Amino acid sequence: VWSTGAFKSGSGTVWEWKNSEPSYPVFVDGKQYVLYSRATDYAGNEEVWMSRTSTFSYDGSGPVVQVTSILDGQHRNTNPSTGIVISGTAVDYIGIPANSIEYAIGEYPSGPWWTWTGSTFSAVSVNWLASNNTASGWPGGSYDQEITWSTGSIVLQSNYQYVIRVRGVDKAGNTGTEGTQVSFVY
Repeated sequence: VWSTGAFKSGSGTVWEWKNSEPSYPVFVDGKQYVLYSRATDYAGNEEVWMSRTSTFSYDGSGPVVQVTSILDGQHRNTNPSTGIVISGTAVDYIGIPANSIEYAIGEYPSGPWWTWTGSTFSAVSVNWLASNNTASGWPGGSYDQEITWSTGSIVLQSNYQYVIRVRGVDKAGNTGTEGTQVSFVY
């Protein structure tokens, strides 16, 4: 389907075009599209339409994130002086930037929440923190590449119940829905 547009502004090699069609196509999440363009100058000379193409993928949803190091309802304990590292996986069609998986850990059921400031459970509302994760997607990776993420070492109190919440942001800026909440006893 060809749409027509009118020249809006530009000079030299930078031009801006505005679509004059009343409606835009509906893109499907996760699909790849090719945009073909052609131009006609004031003298009526028409450009060969295959000479200008651009390929893009449409991404309308955020990453899927989960905790894998602790099972819901599990009883865990390490040497309290060393702390615990929580980890999981995330995947997104377009890709995930480095350190864009977020986690929050709080005393069950609703806080207080962990904060790196003072390394305590003192935040009164959910406190989202950046995890350690590598980037996925292009450049440097592949689409639908699963990445792993982890927290730093968190010191917990024995015989307390905790809850972990996770979410992620992809390269398109979409924040995914929270992964399944995990609660455990330390």
